Amino acid sequence: MKYLDDNTEKELQEVSDIFSALSSPKRLKIISLIGNNALSVTEIAQKMECRPPCVSQHLSVLKSCKIVDCERVGHEVVYKLSLSCVKSFMSCLLGKCGDEESPCSIIKSARIK
Repeated sequence: MKYLDDNTEKELQEVSDIFSALSSPKRLKIISLIGNNALSVTEIAQKMECRPPCVSQHLSVLKSCKIVDCERVGHEVVYKLSLSCVKSFMSCLLGKCGDEESPCSIIKSARIK
């Protein structure tokens, strides 16, 4: 197991890129949709009630960070989660966001109004 202080600049940049990709609520929604089932752009767009080109752009960002992967199934390309730890990470954070002392609550209360 690697320790945090053993990482190279390249590895840290990759992690930073992943966090950047995860900074969009729409991309987080996509991840939650494909966490258990591979879906096409059209299916994702229907579930999110947005246009397929918008979904494709978000999937492109997620794919560039290797968070999602795609494969051709018949005439469609379906997307699936390839970095499974992202789903666990999201579940952990979402489980904490309702707590009064959660990072989410602390950050919200610290924002300048």
